[in-house]
Amino acid sequence: MNSIIRIVVPAKDDLDVDAIRQGWEIAKAISVKYEKQLLILIPEKRQMRGTSLASAIGPDCASDIEKGKSSVGLQTLRTLNRTQCVDKVLFAVYAEDTMMDKVDSINGMFAVIALPAQKNDLSHWVTTWNAHIWGEEKKKHVFSFDAVTVVALEMLTDGINLSHALLNTRDKEHVKNTINILLHH
Repeated sequence: MNSIIRIVVPAKDDLDVDAIRQGWEIAKAISVKYEKQLLILIPEKRQMRGTSLASAIGPDCASDIEKGKSSVGLQTLRTLNRTQCVDKVLFAVYAEDTMMDKVDSINGMFAVIALPAQKNDLSHWVTTWNAHIWGEEKKKHVFSFDAVTVVALEMLTDGINLSHALLNTRDKEHVKNTINILLHH
């Protein structure tokens, strides 16, 4: 199963037209590259008119999307349909925690490009999902284990039945004991 592409485009505030335009371009590029439909997610439908979003994508384009005359779909917090988001690119504008909680409950989405309503609104979401912040170098996680941990994990792997996804009772106890020993080491 492929993981969802998660990108946050930093913005100074919800009026940052340049950030919205950049997020829009990123979302369109991913949509075209991977041949996926693009959906815009906003808190309320009225935000397609006379807002920084309409200015960023163009008033005519915004109007067509709002009226359903575009290949780009429109979802709001109230109308968000989980089945319509499967295998799609979602551009979440004016995003905050409530919106992103709903987005996270959707299984099978292809990509999420989020633009926060306020500067630090999505910091928890970025941390939770290890989302890429546009314009920053992606951090690589480097794990280092001491010799005891390496040996314990090797013994654990060698000592349990890996041929199926379920652990039998003996294997489960072995895992618990090994983890407890490692936690106290």
